[in-house]
Amino acid sequence: MARNYAQFFAICKAVGRDKEDVVLEFTGGRTDSLSKLDDGEWKELMLQVRKWQPTKRPSDIPEGDSQRKKLIALAGKMHWGANTLEIIGRLNVWCQNQYQQELNQLDVAKLNKAVWVMENKIYKEYLKKI
Repeated sequence: MARNYAQFFAICKAVGRDKEDVVLEFTGGRTDSLSKLDDGEWKELMLQVRKWQPTKRPSDIPEGDSQRKKLIALAGKMHWGANTLEIIGRLNVWCQNQYQQELNQLDVAKLNKAVWVMENKIYKEYLKKI
């Protein structure tokens, strides 16, 4: 079984626990070394540690996130760039021209309007041309 030590270390760091202390506690004081655990112990330890990870709640998602993703997807379909960075750059220019703000600065109301314009005007015009 492949062991992903990096994931273990990242979770411990995220929750503010010392990795050696976690292993020592898990093994009942037998060892503080991950490499000394057998595969069954490793698997059980990781199951426990993964439970510590906080789950993403809808309240953690920034307002307007789905609208921004929709705009990026539509711009991607219209080949506004070769990669996401280029697409966002072009979207920022478009948003500056339309709303005097970059994509990430738009509030939800303006994002909703931008999505509507993109879907019902710009994307439809694009489809007519191809």
